[in-house]
Amino acid sequence: MDETGEKIQCVEVTERDIQLFRYLNEQKYMTSGQIYDLFWPESAVRTGTGRQRLTRLVEGGYVKIHDFVSPAMRLFLLAAKGLEELRARSMDHGLTEMDVEIQAHVKHTLKMVEIRSAFEKMGPIKWVSERMLRKYGGARKHFPDAVIEYKGLKTAVELENSIKGKGIFLAKLDDYCKSSEFDLVIYVVSWLSVLSWLIDVDVPQDKITYALYDDLMKKKGDCELKNLSGSIKAGSLFS
Repeated sequence: MDETGEKIQCVEVTERDIQLFRYLNEQKYMTSGQIYDLFWPESAVRTGTGRQRLTRLVEGGYVKIHDFVSPAMRLFLLAAKGLEELRARSMDHGLTEMDVEIQAHVKHTLKMVEIRSAFEKMGPIKWVSERMLRKYGGARKHFPDAVIEYKGLKTAVELENSIKGKGIFLAKLDDYCKSSEFDLVIYVVSWLSVLSWLIDVDVPQDKITYALYDDLMKKKGDCELKNLSGSIKAGSLFS
């Protein structure tokens, strides 16, 4: 027991735990459902191995919980003890323990977890999250929501999860068109109305492409990345 009389939970950290810690550290936080789907996909949601293991990691101090609004939106974050395990393996990226940020960003953050999972299932890629980019990306006007590195190429990923004025979209598109940093930019948009007019914007057709979020979630590699000149299947980029 510790000095407060609480029983200390002894947990032997596994490779799967480390991969979970890595995901939490890079993506900020996740829901239990996302954790089960990624790391214990065959486990029963309420009684299975995934739930039992996540409970032990929380009790052992490796993962912490934040109830966003209510337990109906329970978020899991990496705790200091989990970060120490990554640091011991040089997998922490120099990042620090964090708390949940502005609540308006939570749904965007959780959707980025889903987008990362979708792309990682398409082929061998290196995913660089926005949190990592802000740590090592240097001074820049705008940080992508993520960068995918594959076959010596770099693709910026942007998630547009709200309906903004066209001027904001166009300014960001202009920045990407002028930049030589990325070989491709994939805009994932949550609204069909936004996708409909974005496709008609005059941009280099080999540089900017778009996908509907719901299509990406349902079709994964078969999701069509579209622009004014045509479309390709997302999975064909990485296979």
